[in-house]
Amino acid sequence: MMELSRFDPNSRKARWSAMLFGVIGVQVFIVQPGFVQGLVQMLGFSERAAGFIASVEMLGVAVTATAMSFLASRSNWRKVLFWASLLAASANVASAFVQDPVAFAAARGVAGLALGAMISLSWAGVGLTRDPDRGFSLYLTWVLVYGAVGLLAMPVIFSAFGMQGFLFIVAGLSMIGLAIARNMPEFAESRSEPNADALELRFGYKCSALAGVLAYNIAQGIAWAYLFLIGTHAGLGEQPVANALTISQVVAILGALTALVLGKKWGRGTPLVVGVLGGAASLLPLLGGVSLATFAVSVVAFNYLWNMVLPYILASVASYDRRGMMVVYAVAAQMIGLGVGPAIGAYAVDDTGFDRTIELSLVFFSLSLLLLMLPLVTHVRLHAANAARVAPDAAGMSVAAAPSSDGSSV
Repeated sequence: MMELSRFDPNSRKARWSAMLFGVIGVQVFIVQPGFVQGLVQMLGFSERAAGFIASVEMLGVAVTATAMSFLASRSNWRKVLFWASLLAASANVASAFVQDPVAFAAARGVAGLALGAMISLSWAGVGLTRDPDRGFSLYLTWVLVYGAVGLLAMPVIFSAFGMQGFLFIVAGLSMIGLAIARNMPEFAESRSEPNADALELRFGYKCSALAGVLAYNIAQGIAWAYLFLIGTHAGLGEQPVANALTISQVVAILGALTALVLGKKWGRGTPLVVGVLGGAASLLPLLGGVSLATFAVSVVAFNYLWNMVLPYILASVASYDRRGMMVVYAVAAQMIGLGVGPAIGAYAVDDTGFDRTIELSLVFFSLSLLLLMLPLVTHVRLHAANAARVAPDAAGMSVAAAPSSDGSSV
């Protein structure tokens, strides 16, 4: 226990190790459009099979991320991250030596289980620091930088080394975790503070919020997995498509920084509506034939709005209870949505192209906005009602009524 008491989560090694584990954890998902394209082009898998494989890996991530949200407080983080790194590296090497889609999917599922532990504990590690807002901003920035470089390099890697070479590179990145696991906290430290913005909403409103997070990420999972194929199916070259997606990853960094700069200047409702509806609208030009310029503008807008609105979605959901558990469930819903999205989208793929896939994504975007806005409007209404109860008394003092404890009393 002495080592635990001396551990400083704000040390440079701890902070950067947590962020690096975050990058390793999403190393395949963040370049998923290029990865799915590689499965089709390099391994000869059908477009539908490639979508299912992407979904299996993300479902593995979702399973472990969800489990770790309950087990992190009683697990040795260093041991979990060490073995997760070894398992991820082994699964990536195994993937490089199989050609059957089912066996390949199984290997990717195992990799997903390992990566889910990294993602969960990396978020938790950054959250232990004294300035988590800045930490998460840097975290997201480095993830997006990796994604931009990765998408740009993937056609070159595939051309020079094939899918097997790419998987060996990913395995090598996973092995880095073996060296940096010791820089992470050994056990969780409880430093949570009450959220001044939090109100305890009714169970139904909480379910609506979590369902909204799930629907939003299903929509994102459907669209993100097939963007590369949508571009090449329209007759655009692989490298121009990769370039457009790379630019979108760079612009996505600005999306995350926009949310950091704006904060709550516009509240949460306006950015949420703009982000969700704007993200859906950015996909509309991809229906039917599409030029390179149109494709580039669409994917850039899509990625910018995705990374701009996500902090608002998670911050909103986190304010719907006073115990801090809603954000834990929301991250799990996020991973599940991104996991099942490609599989749901695979059912809409047909010989005519990807219009039905895009339309399905639009349906989930619309549903997510409805589900997210219901608790958000209730939350705003309750805050306004509580503020109205505070009135100066005759002596100029303030008398405040007790805040509402559920969504019914105002």
